[in-house]
Amino acid sequence: MKEICFTMLKLRWRWRWILLLFLVLFIFLSAIIHRPDGLKDTEGITPAHDGLRIVQAAAAILERRPLLVTIINDGFVPMTYNWLCHTAGIPNLHDDILLLAEDDVTRQRVQRDWPRLHIVSVESAGGEGPRLSGELNFYTVAYVRMMALRTRLLNELLQAGYAFVLFETDFVWFENPVPDFLDLARTKNLDLVGTNSSVDDQIMCGAFIYFRNTSRTRAVWAEVTRLMEELVEKMKVLDPTQSPPRKQNEQRYLNRLLVEKHKGIRYGLVDFETSVIDGVWYKFNKTRRQTLHPKAIHNNFLDTTREKVKRFKDFGQWVLNDDNTCNKDKVQKLLEGK
Repeated sequence: MKEICFTMLKLRWRWRWILLLFLVLFIFLSAIIHRPDGLKDTEGITPAHDGLRIVQAAAAILERRPLLVTIINDGFVPMTYNWLCHTAGIPNLHDDILLLAEDDVTRQRVQRDWPRLHIVSVESAGGEGPRLSGELNFYTVAYVRMMALRTRLLNELLQAGYAFVLFETDFVWFENPVPDFLDLARTKNLDLVGTNSSVDDQIMCGAFIYFRNTSRTRAVWAEVTRLMEELVEKMKVLDPTQSPPRKQNEQRYLNRLLVEKHKGIRYGLVDFETSVIDGVWYKFNKTRRQTLHPKAIHNNFLDTTREKVKRFKDFGQWVLNDDNTCNKDKVQKLLEGK
């Protein structure tokens, strides 16, 4: 330190200020590099099981933008490809995706076709229990188990200090809505930012959420994870095709905690008509739909992927060829017809 101070005294004032500026800049950049999107706060928590590999993969993604995290199985590959096709033109988007594949065969398949993605296989909760393959009908035991797996893995990321956007691929994106979530979180100092749900007793939809990494976010999601683990334990006596107890899932657990303002959680919702809208959009008449300009539409409120694919096709939102390649003409028509 003495040698550094002596050297600085020998420099002219102008150069001393330049050197000082570089030192300050170096410290500032070092802080940002070690805090993904400026919101990382690890508090010394170490991930376990599959979470370790997921966190390692997350670290490889550019840290100046949040991760976009989703989980799929083999039955959801075509839906995911349809989403990847029409979002391929959004700058940097696919580079920021961390895709969790339910098995390694699915991981290899998607990685071959979409090499830019960061993909990790999670093997159904580290090999515990039956595989969650094929079409998982909404609100069956198998579907809830998949959501429990997702909940646990997201908790691993959160407890490791990462901020991220949870998304699903049964969507059509006309534009990138993610900046809407980030802007709202920053301007209102929020922990969670989600989308409106048209379900009467729900505040936030569980399919598109920005998780700002704060102690409040971690505490809330750790509680959601605990509740989901209890639910999975209760479901062990049920067949995978049966229905679990009604109104028991991660979305309802989260909404209950939001109402209770658990641990002081602060949350917000992006605009329903201009940012992200749910499946109610498909029920509007043509005139009403034309008055809305959402950046993304969620193809939900259907029980099977077959029904979702059919609705996408009926509305001109299916851009995947039979050989799983992208139909560029249909992509262009979709995006121009917003």
